[in-house]
Amino acid sequence: MIYNDNIPETEAIIMEKRILKPIYENGKWGFADENGTVVIPCRWNDVCDFHEGLAGVQRDGKWGYIDKTGELVIPCEFGEADDFHEGLAHVVDWSYCEVGCVYDEYFIDHNGDIVGEINQEIGPY
Repeated sequence: MIYNDNIPETEAIIMEKRILKPIYENGKWGFADENGTVVIPCRWNDVCDFHEGLAGVQRDGKWGYIDKTGELVIPCEFGEADDFHEGLAHVVDWSYCEVGCVYDEYFIDHNGDIVGEINQEIGPY
């Protein structure tokens, strides 16, 4: 379980169990609780559901992850970001060149640390 050091442990446990659903308002995404109360303001270009306490969020075309307090805990620096499962998430970093594109695929942990890497190259785009 991930805890924000600024929140007492009992409150962090309650927040971890809280169900948050994506909401869309004024062209941006955020999250509301089961009562419809906005918990994380709508400020993201796109979002994913929470898995293992983290949700993928997109800003300026790049993906990162927030916790259930709305704190950005893994910076928005990936071209693609999948949900966390069993402590890991698959992320992709794209690079373009004259003849095609190259992308690096990683598995990251809840801290954003790379725990596995797969390099790929695809042909002309």
